[in-house]
Amino acid sequence: MSKLHTGGTATEAAKPVRLVAFYLPQFHPIPENDAWWGKGFTEWTNVARARPLFRGHQQPRRPSDLGYYDLRVPEVREQQAALARSYGVFGFCYYYYWFGGRRLLSRPLDEMLSSGRPDFPFCLCWANENWTRRWDGDEHDVLIRQDHSPESDVRFILDAIPILQDPRYIHYDGKPVLLVYRAGILQDPRRTTDTWRETCRAHGIPELHLVAAQTFGLVDPTPLGFDAAVEFPPHGIAGHRLDQEVIGLDPDFEGKIHDYRDAVDYSLERPAQPYRLHRGVMVSWDNTPRRRLQAHVWHHGTPDAYEHWLRGVIESSGRDATDPEPLVFVNAWNEWAEGAHLEPDEVWGHAYLLATRRAVLSAAPGPAPARMRDADLESLSSAELRDALRRAQRELEAYRRANAALREELEIADVTARPIVAEFSPERPAWLPPGDFPVAGQLHLDEFWPCDERGVLVAERGRRFRLRGWAVSEGIDPAGKDAGSCLLLQGGEPEQMLFAPLQARIARPDVVETFASAGAEVPLESGFAASVWYEGAAPGRYRLGLIQAEAGRVAVAMSPREIVVPGEE
Repeated sequence: MSKLHTGGTATEAAKPVRLVAFYLPQFHPIPENDAWWGKGFTEWTNVARARPLFRGHQQPRRPSDLGYYDLRVPEVREQQAALARSYGVFGFCYYYYWFGGRRLLSRPLDEMLSSGRPDFPFCLCWANENWTRRWDGDEHDVLIRQDHSPESDVRFILDAIPILQDPRYIHYDGKPVLLVYRAGILQDPRRTTDTWRETCRAHGIPELHLVAAQTFGLVDPTPLGFDAAVEFPPHGIAGHRLDQEVIGLDPDFEGKIHDYRDAVDYSLERPAQPYRLHRGVMVSWDNTPRRRLQAHVWHHGTPDAYEHWLRGVIESSGRDATDPEPLVFVNAWNEWAEGAHLEPDEVWGHAYLLATRRAVLSAAPGPAPARMRDADLESLSSAELRDALRRAQRELEAYRRANAALREELEIADVTARPIVAEFSPERPAWLPPGDFPVAGQLHLDEFWPCDERGVLVAERGRRFRLRGWAVSEGIDPAGKDAGSCLLLQGGEPEQMLFAPLQARIARPDVVETFASAGAEVPLESGFAASVWYEGAAPGRYRLGLIQAEAGRVAVAMSPREIVVPGEE
């Protein structure tokens, strides 16, 4: 049998790849969850109560830009789509919770369908397992059971058909894409897929592109009647265990800790498969909020490692000569309780989104194909012309998105440098003379997060926060000879000081212009950006300042903002 998925070669022209992120519509209360888990329960309940299980374990994961949102709010859904689009995500794949005619967590999807907003591509993944108290679809303690009967097959597809006909719905090779999370537990998969196709044809949908997720051991989907599989890491991914290697592991831990870097290598080394395979990556994975001491954690994940993985699967998919319209799936947009989210958090900010955009841009297709001659067009049938038009529109849209993203990337690069990762220490920088230093100048923060509603930053020990802004002190040039700069945390006692040196300063022509309009002159390199770890900061309240020194002159500009470092719980 010929290989339907290949890695491509360097000489093949890359096709545009559409990136689809799995989307969890769980973040709003429903009566069923109120009854099963308590009044007002959403996934945020689990996310907020998570605690680290070992040193360096990123828990809890707290959202930054969008906060603890409620998906009943239309503006939240609009913001999600705008954020995803700006960083190269083509569309969302909504989990569809349908149980024998009963739909749960459907309000975000229903309102998106009825309002037409956000105007953002989407498709469905039927989450066709039981709901249980263990969050894993097992047969134990079932809250609501799935029905995989012949009657249910018909009812499901009839309910789905109006959604498949939405103009925003994602198609593959002209066919609406419908995913199934656990195809292997369908009572009679061939019967189900045949029923769906026949019913769709009777309602004006000639073909479906049915995709089975590679979960719980499923490999080749074609014997089940599916057209393709989609990788769904961490399912099917191997990596060596870190349980005995991490430091400070909770002695009651009964779960598993794997190395994320192994997942990247394992996936990128996967050989070609004899069936259509849509590649998939995971942003991260850590279901501590749900499973606690039985959690499954993939440790050592970073934006760089994720970018390497995503770039690899995008490039191989784009150069697969047999794939007419490559799709790559990301797990996930907002699986916060499983540690798999592209949405910004308080530790990494937009780093994973930026990595996504870089991976998409790096694999953007080369020059457009030569213009077809009139004689070529005249020889095509109407169906072939429609197909050629659809491909051209897709390529144009890919170029448009790539150009928009590249412009934004360049604007960011022009305004600010890559944030410097540092940590606070009681050790004074070598360039800072002994003794006190005067408070003088101005410190302004353009970005200071994560903050609470009062503008006070609350960060757990071992976490980090991000700062971007500018500081000026009269007579000191941060770019001058023997100059130095460092962030300062000033505690309640005068001697309680922590320092985080800045390795570089940023040009801020906007600051120069603002001061010039008031008749004052300030240095061009007055800006700064930093991502700073809190490791070693004792619990308490701190003032934030920026110390600047040059040629023997020293001054610190203080911010009115406070940083609250909580004690151990």
